[in-house]
Amino acid sequence: MRLFLALTFAPPLQEDVAEATRSLREALPALAWVSAPRLHLTLKFLGEVEPGAVDAIRTASEHAVRAARAHEVTIGGVGAFPNLRRPRVVWMDMHDTAQLIGIATALDQAVAVLGVPAETRPFRPHVTLARVKVPLTTSQGTVLAQRAAEIRVRLRVPVHEVALMQSSLGTGGPRYDVLATFPLQGH
Repeated sequence: MRLFLALTFAPPLQEDVAEATRSLREALPALAWVSAPRLHLTLKFLGEVEPGAVDAIRTASEHAVRAARAHEVTIGGVGAFPNLRRPRVVWMDMHDTAQLIGIATALDQAVAVLGVPAETRPFRPHVTLARVKVPLTTSQGTVLAQRAAEIRVRLRVPVHEVALMQSSLGTGGPRYDVLATFPLQGH
């Protein structure tokens, strides 16, 4: 089973993100854009997990977020890894993320005890918008940078639970199923 821990978005927020980035999608249709129903924030990618380990992951994750409080973050601004001129991943940035980073760190530590490799890079909260399969031309990179700079939307995102998700790869792209949710305090 291919699993990850995530902050899921309600459909209206997913549509708001898709609408805010429409000019990018239209200008660069060759990128592998994430469809609105698949938009989320990955807190910890677990990779391939044996079905027998799911209960331990569920328990560890629930304990890891038990003390975390419900709060809000803001998403807005578009960037890319490693940069907008030569992107591999195009993303929407997140702001006011100190609590969210704490949750991601707690989850990483909790599942590391179970044998899931710990993260070696600092957690950078973002919403993946697209993956770049073929390197962009110089002009496409310029278009991406210009259009990204024009996107000034700020959207509020409630953080009230963490979801354990399963990703199933298929011909129409990945399908995400929620296996469990872990509510935060105050929700």
